[in-house]
Amino acid sequence: TPAVAGGQISMLVEYRNDMGGGLEEGFTLSEFGVMAKVGDDAPTLLYYAALGDRAQPVPPIAEGLDVHRFPVAIGVTGEVEVSLEYPAGVWVTHEELEEAMAGIDLSGYVKSSEKGAPNGVATLGQDGKLVQDVDGGNWDTDPVETHNGAALAHTNLRVDGNSVAAADGSTTLEEHMVNPMAHQNLVIDGNAGK
Repeated sequence: TPAVAGGQISMLVEYRNDMGGGLEEGFTLSEFGVMAKVGDDAPTLLYYAALGDRAQPVPPIAEGLDVHRFPVAIGVTGEVEVSLEYPAGVWVTHEELEEAMAGIDLSGYVKSSEKGAPNGVATLGQDGKLVQDVDGGNWDTDPVETHNGAALAHTNLRVDGNSVAAADGSTTLEEHMVNPMAHQNLVIDGNAGK
């Protein structure tokens, strides 16, 4: 129970790992808040504390009871004048962000978690870019037959079936790669060839 004396509210905030049926999984307690309400009004955040370098591990209840206590003193006065300013260009409310995101078509984007992952959308190198010599050949000079005959040359490509095959009269890999008809019946599929 909070105590009030001399314009100050003092209390002991306690967190226990046996609350609400017991903590099933441990975590690091790094912050807490004190909520207050008047009558049937919705609770309001009255006090916030960040533990910073003094964050404390809280084990699951299966490892035994663990209690953390924090003394809190809040001064109450009408004499303090507070002015809060922030650069409006870098703040957005949840509602504003949700509204802005709703107007963006994300269907053409690939989740970063799928890029370069097994069964994902592409094979990426250490630099995060597409690996261009997956067949181990030299893309500037190898003939088309060597490129197409390499086992790994088209691991990320699969026959579409909806396109028609066209004769590729290229004599060099350079011609083959810039020929718009060379890969018309192939589609990128990071799952193919796995």
